[in-house]
Amino acid sequence: MRHVHFDTTSVSVWGDYALCTNEEDQLQVTNGHSKDRRPDLKQFLVKMLCIHHNIPIVGGCESGNTSAG
Repeated sequence: MRHVHFDTTSVSVWGDYALCTNEEDQLQVTNGHSKDRRPDLKQFLVKMLCIHHNIPIVGGCESGNTSAG
């Protein structure tokens, strides 16, 4: 394998996500450090590992207040 790419993207959403704010084991849609510079919107993160020609092999979601670094 010559090319591997890993990236995270914040997804901004609006509305009430009461089911996604209390459980520790679940994805939490919360306020975080938005890459869109929209602190008024809630968010979650999408992460993906891709290989040759952008073929995804591993991916997942993280809570909105998770550090992407």
